[in-house]
Amino acid sequence: MRVLLYAPPGFGKSRLIAKLAASRGGRIAVFVRSHLEALQLMKYIDKYGSQASLMFGRSSLCVHGARTQGDCLELREKGICKIKYKYINKKYII
Repeated sequence: MRVLLYAPPGFGKSRLIAKLAASRGGRIAVFVRSHLEALQLMKYIDKYGSQASLMFGRSSLCVHGARTQGDCLELREKGICKIKYKYINKKYII
């Protein structure tokens, strides 16, 4: 099932999505505009007894502020960034 919700703020879109996600089980993908909206949705999903995972963009994860893969490579080549692998080592997460 694919659904697109468009309504003004305060309409209850996030709560409705959270309730549906918790009741149906399985996996769903929800795209939101801001980190605040994502965190709010995660809180609602938890409230309804289910679990959620969040994915944020590179600039949110990089402690050096790299916004592109090219920025990442440049920081690593200069020795500024110590992450050398595809997967992030937890000891580098602040």
